[in-house]
Amino acid sequence: MVARTIVRSMNVTERARRQRVRLSTVEALSARRDEWNALVGRSHTQTVFQTYEWHASWWKTLGSGRQPLVLLVEEGRELRGIAPLMWSERRLWGRQRKIIEFIGAGSSDYCDFIVDRDHPEALPLLVQWLSEHAGEWDVLHLSDIPNTTPTLSLLPRLFCSYGYLTDVRKLYEAPTRLLGDPVADKQCVKKKSLRRHYNYFRRRGRLDVKHCRTEEEICQYLDLFFQQHIERRALTDVPSQFLNERQRAFYRTLVRELAPTGWLLFSVVLFNDIPLAFHFGFEFGDRLVWYKPTFNVRYAKHSPGEVLIKYLLEYAIERQMAEFDFTIGEESFKYRFANHVRYNYAIHVFGHRLLCWRHRLWMSTKARVKRFPRLARWGRRVIQHMRRFDGDD
Repeated sequence: MVARTIVRSMNVTERARRQRVRLSTVEALSARRDEWNALVGRSHTQTVFQTYEWHASWWKTLGSGRQPLVLLVEEGRELRGIAPLMWSERRLWGRQRKIIEFIGAGSSDYCDFIVDRDHPEALPLLVQWLSEHAGEWDVLHLSDIPNTTPTLSLLPRLFCSYGYLTDVRKLYEAPTRLLGDPVADKQCVKKKSLRRHYNYFRRRGRLDVKHCRTEEEICQYLDLFFQQHIERRALTDVPSQFLNERQRAFYRTLVRELAPTGWLLFSVVLFNDIPLAFHFGFEFGDRLVWYKPTFNVRYAKHSPGEVLIKYLLEYAIERQMAEFDFTIGEESFKYRFANHVRYNYAIHVFGHRLLCWRHRLWMSTKARVKRFPRLARWGRRVIQHMRRFDGDD
């Protein structure tokens, strides 16, 4: 056993010597998108959020104010690993700080270093490069790393070996419905509330669903989708992201980039030929990905969102998919259908010890304040006042 471990370690070390890390950009890798996506298929986190098309769409529309930091691990001409990162400066704890994040942070539900499962030595090489260039960053803020990837345990250990302090925290749950049990799947689709809301619309007119695949099909509904989302969010405390033209441009670019791949699944539920609900989601591998739903607020009390879920569940089951992934977010409706839960984490790596201590103190304070809603509201007002005074707004 010990001998096998030594031989395996020697083989990994020898492979690492043949590999090199170099810096690139998203645009420069356009000609290698097929290689990029093939590497995704050999990595631990295989979602649409790791694909070249996703990164290119996000970078083109939302990447302004940031610098690309795409690290490639190559062995000869073969890609062994990619760190799709970006660099920016922003105010943190009273000063401008240099922050490194995943490209797509805030939009991607799952983030990870893209490393070939058969070449795990690529990850230490990426960490080594970041350590050797530590003068170019103050904080690595790597969020939305799923608990299913070895990156979650390996990355802090690797950085600690270079003397860096790290902080790992659970962000939120990602409920999912694992499919494949015919009896359980049938019962899920026939839940009483789904049938009640579905039958309400069926008794009062024509109810149908349309799954759009081509750019032409999707674009004819896209502005209605944006408007419906804006109207729905206007009834909540969180305004729609589509009030921002850059967000609308991001989704239009996603349609243009993803529609030809077959990964984009844009669904519209029609009631008497009027859009009742929309879903901008994905069909990637054997997984249907729940991403951006909305519905017509005129029919809100009759739960058109549940009608949408019923149609999408039936679609996934009919196509013999392995999973209906509700992705991040702990909305109560997801748990009515989910039978499994994953977790997303954030890893912070600090270039200075003082930053780590400040971060830990801040996170501890936030956790305590959340227990007292009135204190939380007071704290938010204080922070807003301090930002105005500090010139941060």
